[in-house]
Parts: sequence; structure tokens; C-alpha cells
Amino acid sequence: MRGLLSNESSSWCVSVSLSVSVSVWYAHACGSYDVLMILASLIGAMNVAPFKYMWWFAAFVFLILIIVQLLQRFEGAKDGYKLCNYIFIATACVYPLVWMLGSEGTAALGLSQEVGIITVTDLVAKLGFGLYFLFNFDEIMGDADEDGVNQQSQQYV
Repeated sequence: MRGLLSNESSSWCVSVSLSVSVSVWYAHACGSYDVLMILASLIGAMNVAPFKYMWWFAAFVFLILIIVQLLQRFEGAKDGYKLCNYIFIATACVYPLVWMLGSEGTAALGLSQEVGIITVTDLVAKLGFGLYFLFNFDEIMGDADEDGVNQQSQQYV
């Protein structure tokens, strides 16, 4: 539950905002899937077996819906944008697995192992994603005008 409640939402927001032409429907759909995934994970963490596994499955389905939405935007996208989404998808898939194997799920992992995996995944998801985006901003978002002046505002001058 700890990983699903706070960690992937911020990476998802940055990943969605990378697309310049995001429709309102797309943003609402991904945001709604994210909220439903978090709520299903929370309810699953508060229930006992076997019901908690049904809620885990529901959260995983919402994660798959988010991933499908991201993959549909790949046609014609820049390589940097694709890599940012791949980073998000890879790290987002770790959280449900740790939830299932950790203390909320089957308790197959020890607490220190669970914390270690979540910490490394957070570092890759936040720091790795953020640094890659920072250093490749022009490639991902497109090149700015040569002189740095916004041409649309110049039409009124």
C-alpha cells in the first residue's frame, strides 16, 4: 500500500504532461484510472484474504489501463518521450508486485527487503526519470525557437 499510494502518481503526472497534445478526455481517463487504482490498493490493504487479493487484482487492472493509454500515444512520439514512458511503466509494475509479495500481500518478502526494493524503485522512478527528463528536455518537448522569442505573442506588437 505504501508504494501504490504515493510513489507512481507523481511520475505519472509528469509522464502524461510530456505529451504536448493531450486531450481532456485522455487526462481525465488516466487520472481516474490512477485514483481508482490507489483506492483499490488501499481497500485491499485493509481487507483480509481472500478479498484483499481481489482488490489487488482490481488495482492491477487499473494499472494496465493506464499503461494501455500511455502506449496508445507512442505513434509518432519522440524517442525521449518513449523512454520516459518506459521508465514509468517499468517502475510502476514493481509496486503491485512488491504489494503482493510484501507485508500487505503474502508476506513472502521481509520488511527490510520490501523497504529496500521500494526505495530503489523510488530512486529510479523519481531521480532517474527526473534527471533524464531534465537533461533531454529539448529532445522530448521539441526545440524552441532559435532566438527564444515566442512568435505568437509577436503578432500583436
